[in-house]
Amino acid sequence: MRHAVFVLALTAGGITLAPPASAQDASAEALPTCASQGVQRVAVMVPPGQTTAQFQETLRTGGLFPAGTQVMILQPEQIMPLRNQAEFHRRLQGTLGRFLETGTVEGTAPMLLEVDDDGSVKAVHPNSGNNEVNMLLVRTWRMARFEPYVFDGCRVKAWIQMPQSFTSNWSLDRREVEVRTTPAPVPTP
Repeated sequence: MRHAVFVLALTAGGITLAPPASAQDASAEALPTCASQGVQRVAVMVPPGQTTAQFQETLRTGGLFPAGTQVMILQPEQIMPLRNQAEFHRRLQGTLGRFLETGTVEGTAPMLLEVDDDGSVKAVHPNSGNNEVNMLLVRTWRMARFEPYVFDGCRVKAWIQMPQSFTSNWSLDRREVEVRTTPAPVPTP
């Protein structure tokens, strides 16, 4: 099943829509980066609390990316799979286990991940409201390696939203934590 993707080309005079592009290619790692070809392209998700139309207006007014940058708007279900799933899961379990020993964790932490054109996470911007949880999320997610995002035949940098939900149970008999990474809710236009 293919999902609709909005592609915008930012220009000094305004914005133009381009045809949808594929977010994944079977041999993505073998593809060149768009930057190496001198093409300015990025893939981004609509920030939480904004609609696609509001985000398109933000892109039109400029400031997020240099003029001439082509922007592929990703849908929440287009998060690429992790290449290091087992290693990432072990790291997540270990760091959350240590954190659980200090108290109860409940809630959702929205995060913005900056993913490089090779799929590595370059920056993590969590917003849990708790500095200790934020540091934990940064340390854990920095080691994640996604399949690269592909835009018209070349690999691109991406900015993706990854809400992380936590629930924990602490008692004398047991202690456990459940962590879910769920796609952001689909904004209504």
